[in-house]
Amino acid sequence: GEDVDSALIDVTSQSVSLDSIIVSQTLYPMKELVINTSDIVTGTPTAGYAIRRVSAEPTTITAAGKSAYLSALNELHLTEYTDQRIDVTNLDTSVSRNISLTKPSDIVFFGSDTVLVTVDIAPE
Repeated sequence: GEDVDSALIDVTSQSVSLDSIIVSQTLYPMKELVINTSDIVTGTPTAGYAIRRVSAEPTTITAAGKSAYLSALNELHLTEYTDQRIDVTNLDTSVSRNISLTKPSDIVFFGSDTVLVTVDIAPE
């Protein structure tokens, strides 16, 4: 065979000869989900101000996991995947927060571990 020179492979005996390597891998279905920000905001802005919009970046997230679980999802409700909330009590300016996601056992992959949520606050 041919010599392999790689820092990723460590051979401890030069008499070892590999003809093949068997790799086992589980493939999971993937689904693109729209991020739902409802109920992520708590509190009320300063008098005379109101929440104009709550947005997420990215607006969608890729999830991979068990088929039965994914097929039941049409969107990703942030409040189901994080304990974090954005408190706007007495605010009179917009605010952005990175929200960390927690994967449930039926999800093996999220395209991102965080979502940037922006709460636009403006005069009424």
